[in-house]
Amino acid sequence: MNSSRFQMTSKQLVFFLLGTMIATGILTLPRVASKEAGPDAWIAVLIGALVPLLSLFMIERLCRQFPDQGFIDMSIELFGRYLGGFLVLLFMAYGLFFSAVVVRVFAEITVIYMLPRTPQYVIVVLLSLGIAYAAAKGAKVVGRINELIFYIFLLLLLLTFTSLRLAEFTYLLPIGDSGITAILKSSLSTSWAFAGVEILFVVYPMITRKDKVIKAGLTALGIALILYLIATMICLVVYGASLMQQVLFPTLGLLKVVDFPLIHRLEFLFLAFWLGFGARPLMNFTMATSFNCTGFLGLDVNKHYPKIVLVVMLITGIIAEFPRNTIQALQWSSYAGYAFLIIALVYPVLYHLAAMVRKGGDVNA
Repeated sequence: MNSSRFQMTSKQLVFFLLGTMIATGILTLPRVASKEAGPDAWIAVLIGALVPLLSLFMIERLCRQFPDQGFIDMSIELFGRYLGGFLVLLFMAYGLFFSAVVVRVFAEITVIYMLPRTPQYVIVVLLSLGIAYAAAKGAKVVGRINELIFYIFLLLLLLTFTSLRLAEFTYLLPIGDSGITAILKSSLSTSWAFAGVEILFVVYPMITRKDKVIKAGLTALGIALILYLIATMICLVVYGASLMQQVLFPTLGLLKVVDFPLIHRLEFLFLAFWLGFGARPLMNFTMATSFNCTGFLGLDVNKHYPKIVLVVMLITGIIAEFPRNTIQALQWSSYAGYAFLIIALVYPVLYHLAAMVRKGGDVNA
């Protein structure tokens, strides 16, 4: 790396990946998972984790062959200047779209639960300014921010356990009654909640100990899976699969039944910290997309990267304003989920095939 700002330890990688994977998805995942799988939603979450797991191994094995090359150089070497450049542009477009969906859903949640009289575009602008400032500091600072916010979020998530006093564990029975077809169909949607592991394409060269990338990735994925399972199962035993379909953000709704003497509306406390927690994927993808864009344009990362961050955030904010309402914003999140499957699975397969062809050509030569 040309700058120490773009170096990351394996520990920071754990929290960086966690910060990219866990955001607005944890508020909607229980409802999405139970729509098809019903009381077997937790099984769908388990199966859904296989997608990012496979993606993690494929990306790590691929990048291991090009340890000193970034995503752009690797793409051009494997596919040539034009096709490789197109794949890089497509990846950056995905990063912009994903970021736009995150910031829009984030703004919608903030308006609905905290600032109902504030136009959502104001939330988008204010959040974008804060994210641009943080992302401009580079990967090292972004990694530290992810770690700090994760610990705060973990404490708040543990408060949802107090809602178990209203639990009806028979809501989980009978196990497997939804059928394998419904569970597998639901697992496709639950895999979207793990979107973010594909960012390893960009940050791999930044990792100081590349021999620990797999361990860090598995740790992040394991923690994310546990937290998603906790949220899903608590929502199932409190709401039941049928009632949960009527709750837009069931995980957030759990905090409404938590009663503390000094804090009567605990969901407001959660949402106050949500301002930092929900912004992590946006911050991480903005950093990665800006870094990619700087390299793609052949600019000096030390000199031009902060300016590129501002441009990326501006484009992200503009895209975020296209959905007309909350429902359409959530529909866009589904589109982002399908895009994730392409980037997380199709990209690694294509790159591995290209690497095999290249290796075979070198041997024959």
